[in-house]
Amino acid sequence: MELKENEMKVLFELIKGARRSDRELAKAVRVSQPTVTRTRAKLEKMGLVKEYTIIPDLRKMGYELLVFTFMSFAEGR
Repeated sequence: MELKENEMKVLFELIKGARRSDRELAKAVRVSQPTVTRTRAKLEKMGLVKEYTIIPDLRKMGYELLVFTFMSFAEGR
C-alpha cells in the first residue's frame, strides 16, 4: 500500500499524538486543516487508523510490571 507524502506525515503525527486537533496536525505537517481532515478520514477508511486511545502512566497508577500476551487464532480449529 503506497501512501502519498502528506498521508505519511499525517499518519506519523497521529502516532505521536492522536488527540491533537486537525488544526494542530495541519500546522505540524504544513498543510491546510481541510486537507488533514480529508487525509485522516482516508487513513481511517483504508484501515491504517483503527482507533484513538490513551496510554496511561502505569507507574503512577501503582503498577511495577506490565505483561502483554499476544495470541492469534486460526478459524475452523
